Amino acid sequence: MMTHPVKKWFFLFCLAATGILFSCKKNSRPAYLNASLSAEKRAEDLLKRMTIEEKVAQLQTLFAPDYEKAFDVTHGMGNVCNIFADRDPAEAAKQYNTLQQYVITHSRLGIPVIYHGETVSGLMSCGMTIFPQPIARAAAFNPELEYKMADAIAREAWNRGITQVLSPDLNLVNDPRWGRVHETYGEDPWLASRLGVAFIKAFRQQGIICTPKHFVANIGEGGRFGGDVYVGERILREYYLYPFEAAVKEGGAGAIMPAYNSIDGIPCHAHEWLLNMVLRKEWKFDGFTSSDYGGVGGVLTAHRTAQDKKHAAALCLNAGMDVEMPHPDVYGQPLLEALKEGLVNKTVLDNAVRRVLIQKFRLRLFEDPYRSPRKAAMVCNHANHRLLAREYARQSVVLLKNENHVLPFSKKIKSIAVLGPLADDPVFGNYSPWGVKTVSVLEGIRQLLPAGTTIFFEKGVEFGDVSLTTLRQEDFLLPDGKGHGLMAEYFNNMHLEGQPVFSRTVPCIDFDWGEWVPETVVKADSFSVRYTGFFVSPVDGYHTIGLTVDDGARLYLDDKLIIDEWKGGSARQVRAGCFFEKNRKYRIKVEYYDNQYKALVRLGWDGYPPATINKAVDYARKAEAVVVVVGATDGEGRDRAVLELTAPQEALIKAVAATKKPMVVVLATGNVIAMSRWIDEVPAVIEQWHPGEEGGTALAEILFGDYSPGGKLPVTFPQTTGQVPLRYNAKPMGAQSQYIVYGNEPLFPFGYGLSYTSFEISNLKVASSRIRQGEALRLSVKVKNTGTRKGDEVIQIYVGRKYASVAMPEKELKDFRRVTLEPGETKILEFVISPDRLSLWDKNMKFVMEPGIVKVMAGNSSKHIYTTQEVEIVK
Repeated sequence: MMTHPVKKWFFLFCLAATGILFSCKKNSRPAYLNASLSAEKRAEDLLKRMTIEEKVAQLQTLFAPDYEKAFDVTHGMGNVCNIFADRDPAEAAKQYNTLQQYVITHSRLGIPVIYHGETVSGLMSCGMTIFPQPIARAAAFNPELEYKMADAIAREAWNRGITQVLSPDLNLVNDPRWGRVHETYGEDPWLASRLGVAFIKAFRQQGIICTPKHFVANIGEGGRFGGDVYVGERILREYYLYPFEAAVKEGGAGAIMPAYNSIDGIPCHAHEWLLNMVLRKEWKFDGFTSSDYGGVGGVLTAHRTAQDKKHAAALCLNAGMDVEMPHPDVYGQPLLEALKEGLVNKTVLDNAVRRVLIQKFRLRLFEDPYRSPRKAAMVCNHANHRLLAREYARQSVVLLKNENHVLPFSKKIKSIAVLGPLADDPVFGNYSPWGVKTVSVLEGIRQLLPAGTTIFFEKGVEFGDVSLTTLRQEDFLLPDGKGHGLMAEYFNNMHLEGQPVFSRTVPCIDFDWGEWVPETVVKADSFSVRYTGFFVSPVDGYHTIGLTVDDGARLYLDDKLIIDEWKGGSARQVRAGCFFEKNRKYRIKVEYYDNQYKALVRLGWDGYPPATINKAVDYARKAEAVVVVVGATDGEGRDRAVLELTAPQEALIKAVAATKKPMVVVLATGNVIAMSRWIDEVPAVIEQWHPGEEGGTALAEILFGDYSPGGKLPVTFPQTTGQVPLRYNAKPMGAQSQYIVYGNEPLFPFGYGLSYTSFEISNLKVASSRIRQGEALRLSVKVKNTGTRKGDEVIQIYVGRKYASVAMPEKELKDFRRVTLEPGETKILEFVISPDRLSLWDKNMKFVMEPGIVKVMAGNSSKHIYTTQEVEIVK
């Protein structure tokens, strides 16, 4: 049948029109949603469509679990804190999906959020693998293992929705009194740079932004956290900036976090030279800057370099400070006012927003914003990750002393005493995960030794600064008298005003929330708690009762105010004396408030029978071998005035040592310990650090010879506190001076660590005794296991100049290699030292490979050098 011409043309017209309409609809799709375009082009398209309010919103962070009520996301939201940290992995992923969908669907442009968390030793959340703290991992001297661990953490974090982590901490330990030492990789720039780059690359591979922190020189005078830093450009470039530069140029870090401190009076959060000139112009950093929590407001409240929030916003944004965390305090209405009044140029705002948007497109958040709860449950704290945590704990242990080869102990012993306040109470350090199976030293030993072995356990003394024992649940009654414990009511203000947002029963008052919150409905800062119930005294007599708090608290007994410490301040203990009658029921009320940052409250007394040294010594006499586990408390905002152990712990060590039994002191610390008062009395000392969830298993394997320790100190251990700052790579002194009694030598130098076997490092060879400027130094070293056990050694390559145009350290670590050798095995290790590692900042602040003679050294610590060569650098 023939088609009518008119019908035919009408059909073709309709077909064409349909195609045109389809094409128009297709082409009307915004370019920023086109995944085939570059992140830069997509960001540019999106930026042109945004209002001022929508742009500012991308520089804000939300920290409110009840986000639907707490914040209007009509204009969008740039970043969200890990508000579901207390949920199990599957539930956290589910809640994250709901949050992400809410922001996308309730904002005009549907821009997904970046969801961030802390990953110092694993994602700081429930049900995640707890790895050793960074200072411990630095002791392993193993960047390959750091990459494997970071990959595991990244997989766990990604499956909970995390797309930005506030790690790694690349600050260098110039003064170990600083409370955050355990978050770092130690005192050496090269070691920190290698581990930091490995960490960042693993996260990048998984599609997560790393945020190296705290930029820069976060250790103030006297080791004080956040204190002003008085240094010039030379020491910044030679030392403090080095690992950050590697993180940007090699690691590809997508964000940077400025430090709380000021440098020569200029707050890092408003330091244009640091953030714009060095970071962006010199290093070509194309990511965004994320403030430390409250750091933007700190230019106003702490440093007082701005007159109000509006000017603080202008000061920081103009200096290159992009995203405010953890909530829009300054980058809210104050920033909008600053923009309206011309204190901030629109181009400055656009540049900051553009940097955030580019990272969101690189993360593929527009294409893949959601996570699988089922997969989150499978991946988090996976059995393979626990094995990896154990391996890292093994490699990080440092054997400091082993007189007469007292270690390893024999598994054939019939009895062992496991003593000390931390023997059955592992410490994990700042920002650690929780909610998983952990293994203490005591449990690790019990698991390893055969059935029938007698294991004595006694704390001997209490731990750290908590010399008052926490009041126990069995001595409390709930307000209705029907159960043991206390009623806790939480308020979203500092004054216990209004109705509580959450209530629950608690067994006792012993809480260290850090920068987190008691419950997700409670605000991160500015909250308060009221604990009520009854205390039934188990004893008669006059006793000391006390509160350990950060910030303020009050204690009432029978409605009488006993302790009034209702004021802000860092962690401290406040005490009062009271007469108690046995079995009498006292009405008790404790009120606590947190202003910002760390939150801590404990209630203790001296009414319980103390842990006794005598009992510990008695067990030591009965046992064939003794393990004493001790430690020290520190942390963010908790710097140490003394590096020695507490007097009770030292007394325990001395008393047990007097039995002359084979013994080892295990330091479960995140920092250095000065040991001169007791180290000569004990045959063996091990630094275990904060070893993670499998730390007890790993240590037991080392104590009984299943694994030979091979860790090395990433930080210098002084003889006494008065010697610090004390680091191996300090510049030479202009005059000869010695500390009275102690001298200038450390107790243990950087890079030091013993083994159960022995090694010979020899035959350092250089490819050429003369190299030209711009040429790499090639060398080889022979290492042999001369002992009878399989073991690990870390070969360390140091370089020092015989002379230079400016003062330089005697030696600086330029490379290292951890190797495993069987008894009698020999390996030849080759190293290539790149020209930049042989360069220096000359007197004109030019980075040059200066002609001259350099001394190349190979050894297994900064003090133990076994073979050297000289190389001349010529033009």
